[in-house]
Amino acid sequence: MGSLEEWSDAMVPSDSSSSIKVFPNLRDLTISDLPKLAVLPDMENLTSLKELEIQECGSLACIRNLNSLASLESLHLYSCPALLDASLDMENLRELIISGCDKLNPSLSNNLEKFTSLERLEIRSHDPGCWPIMVLHRLANLRSLTLGGFSDILDLDHFPWPHSITNLVSLETLRLYGWPKITSLPDQIQHISTLTSLEIWEFEGLEVLPEWMGSLRNLRELWIGDCSNLRQLPSAEAMRHLTNLNELRIYNCPLLAKRCIKGSGAEWPKIAHIPLVVIDFNKV
Repeated sequence: MGSLEEWSDAMVPSDSSSSIKVFPNLRDLTISDLPKLAVLPDMENLTSLKELEIQECGSLACIRNLNSLASLESLHLYSCPALLDASLDMENLRELIISGCDKLNPSLSNNLEKFTSLERLEIRSHDPGCWPIMVLHRLANLRSLTLGGFSDILDLDHFPWPHSITNLVSLETLRLYGWPKITSLPDQIQHISTLTSLEIWEFEGLEVLPEWMGSLRNLRELWIGDCSNLRQLPSAEAMRHLTNLNELRIYNCPLLAKRCIKGSGAEWPKIAHIPLVVIDFNKV
């Protein structure tokens, strides 16, 4: 692991000719807490770099020559609100996590479909209108997808989701973060037959989980958190269809937790057969 603060002497000032001139064998680089950094130095010499993480760089507007990092497999961008351009066009990238970089989203929308090797994608954004969701169905190798992170001022009453997801044939893990105005989950999820893990967080307007969840026959793990008004699981019949479900975790969902009390809760008969049930960190 490397930190840019530790290597400041190895860099020239961040002008048009700047570059990171040493560490050609570096495999993992973290750049963090540099509020005045506006342009990241060129990194063409980092030919062995596999993982790059950039976080808490509030003035960073541009990352040059990322496409020259042919060996890069993992890119994490956190809390860089001024970032406009990262020159993202890396066919070998396997993992992309972006959170708190809303200005970058339009550029990402135009390039994401080129990431043919992408296996994990996480986008946390306050502006879902800029999400690259319309190209998700082109990411045939995607195994893990996380979407969400909205601000409370949005007037959306539904979760934005692409109409076509037929090519998500490898997706195993789906993690969604909602917001208070949403009262339902995207119906399209029921068609992702490959899902083995589903996490639902911060859907405060959701009261009942949909009946179609019973069609997720390969589901092994179901996590539900911070859904303060959720009180009911799908029907007992739908839950019985989840024959592979062996783990149910419920966190900070007081109404549902009360109804899942072992032996006496109204929802308990629906989940009694599940090998591992955890409610608020307590195994039931």
